[in-house]
Amino acid sequence: VGRQSRTLVVFVYLAMSFAFIDETISTHIGRWTYHTSMPLLWGVGISPLLELAVTGVITLSVLPKLVRR
Repeated sequence: VGRQSRTLVVFVYLAMSFAFIDETISTHIGRWTYHTSMPLLWGVGISPLLELAVTGVITLSVLPKLVRR
């Protein structure tokens, strides 16, 4: 596995970990709640978990192309 692949895996892991912690704290202190139709994984909404990782990966893949211009 190449260095870029390992970096990507670490980034996704960290992003999902941060999202999990943030969502857990936010729902426990009542900052927001989930609709009953929200699929949950260990009590946390799946889409918020994936959102930070996916948008981060997109940003990291597009940003170098924009900076080179």
